[in-house]
Amino acid sequence: MNIIFTRIFKGLISILPIMIIALFLHYVYTFFLIISQTFFGITSSLYSVFSIWVLTFVTLYLIGLSYEKNKKLIFQVLAESLIKKMPFLKTIYSVLEDTLAMFFQSSKDKYLGVIEIDYAGYPQFGFITKYIKEEDRYIVFVPTAPNPTNGFVILLDKNNPKYPYKIIDIEPKEALSKVISLGLK
Repeated sequence: MNIIFTRIFKGLISILPIMIIALFLHYVYTFFLIISQTFFGITSSLYSVFSIWVLTFVTLYLIGLSYEKNKKLIFQVLAESLIKKMPFLKTIYSVLEDTLAMFFQSSKDKYLGVIEIDYAGYPQFGFITKYIKEEDRYIVFVPTAPNPTNGFVILLDKNNPKYPYKIIDIEPKEALSKVISLGLK
């Protein structure tokens, strides 16, 4: 009797990944169907739902391509001017815009570099966010893993640092991916 339950359990375990994938696909289809019916008011046919989502992704791709070439879109400029007139949203938007520019912008005038800093006795990645000329200091953000939005902001004396550091020649994306992946990438 025990061998029967063992084989049933093994059979269940062997088809479990297929069942999970089928369940996941069912939920994805249902999600897209509900979203499509809510926003587009279409029928529940698979062809209609698939066509709407393909059209949506193609449109988003073309918008992304246009943004890459021009760096700004007309409706983005209008939306930014509207957001910057609203006090609370203006603050949130400017912080997000600066943070994204720091990590994903390739121009050297906005971003000062990645450093390896000996903070709390361990070498860690830090991002130089600003140089204060009057005080001859860097402002350095040291992210924590795996959530890089948490971390420490350090005022680092350029010539007489409390924490030893060296500026390293890697892209911020690469350093950030190492932090997020816990050093695996």
